[in-house]
Amino acid sequence: MDWVVELLKNPCRQHMFIYPFKIIYLYSGQTRQVLHDQLLKQTFLSDHGYRKPDTNSRAFFGELSNQDFTLETVEQGNRLVNFITGDFRGSENEMYPRIQLGAWQHQRVFLLYALATLACFVGFFVAVANQITIPDPSKIPDIIQAILTALKPSLAYVFLLCGISLFVALYIKASQFQKRLASSIAFFSDLWQAKPIEKNRVPLLFQ
Repeated sequence: MDWVVELLKNPCRQHMFIYPFKIIYLYSGQTRQVLHDQLLKQTFLSDHGYRKPDTNSRAFFGELSNQDFTLETVEQGNRLVNFITGDFRGSENEMYPRIQLGAWQHQRVFLLYALATLACFVGFFVAVANQITIPDPSKIPDIIQAILTALKPSLAYVFLLCGISLFVALYIKASQFQKRLASSIAFFSDLWQAKPIEKNRVPLLFQ
């Protein structure tokens, strides 16, 4: 499974359309407690039984402390991505919140779907190949007929339909994520009066 770990660590994954996760860093001149309190106003806390202390609307529910947070979006509409995790890095009034935005709660769930999709397509080609009887190479029409015969309804179609269904589900998730990404970043930037920055601009101590 080493290749899986390397795949997840590879920075280029941040730019893959089908990969619905992105890590961003923000810079805010507010204190850790202020950032926590502002996010708290938008969150139903799971350890408080999701009680609503006032009539204000909430965007998330989940867990929140002055160190980190794990949130799921409950706001109606298409403004925010489905899941947000992160932590507050920095000191005093120089804070560098690190946020992972995602269409899935965990990367391993996405990886499981992706591997299942790949396995279905591999199963389709293997099932077709096992049913092909290649005739004399000089008889091209017979070769074509052999391939068409192998493509008749069989287990191969089960693999194909499952693979297509899983791929469509992944594509829809990724498409929704991409549409909501910019507005999600803008939401946290406005909430914390912060601005997105590149990782190399974050002090090494807080990366």
